Amino acid sequence: LAQMTAVYALPFFKNGNNLSHKLLGGWSIDGVFIYQSGSPFSIGTGTDYAGVGPGGGTQYWVVNGPLRVSDQYSQGGTAADSNFYFQTTTASGTAEFTPPPNGTINTQRVRDMFYGPGSWNFNSAIFKDFRMNDRVRFTLRWEQYDTLNHPNWSGPNTTPTSAAFGKITSKSGNRDQQLALRFTF
Repeated sequence: LAQMTAVYALPFFKNGNNLSHKLLGGWSIDGVFIYQSGSPFSIGTGTDYAGVGPGGGTQYWVVNGPLRVSDQYSQGGTAADSNFYFQTTTASGTAEFTPPPNGTINTQRVRDMFYGPGSWNFNSAIFKDFRMNDRVRFTLRWEQYDTLNHPNWSGPNTTPTSAAFGKITSKSGNRDQQLALRFTF
């Protein structure tokens, strides 16, 4: 997780006592940029391959090669189906992931072995204090969340028996705005 925050007081109409200086001067802007790496995920199902009975938890599948992120996500290109986050078959057409043999537990280190797509966001605000005297003031603030309206992809489908296996089917984040007036006394 990385975060940068900045506040900048706009230099326009700072000095003066007429109405235009009081309305147009003293505004500030701020911004917050947040970057977060992707969440870890595993490949598996709730099928009881090991034969341990109910409550056996997730049975992780055998990984037959390195996870290959699709070109769209790694290089910004397009693939035949642009929703795939990772390749589910090898170049020769065999499955990248297979269930463990019945009666066994997968012994590979497979829990949280892979990471989903990272995300970033930029929020901003513009605000001004209108002072009535030393103790009383109004603060007008306009805030935008996800100012740049950038989509952040949700995690891929990690259930190998699903038709959407390996695909990202949703995004998170929407631009929201709010206007606030605060009275301080």
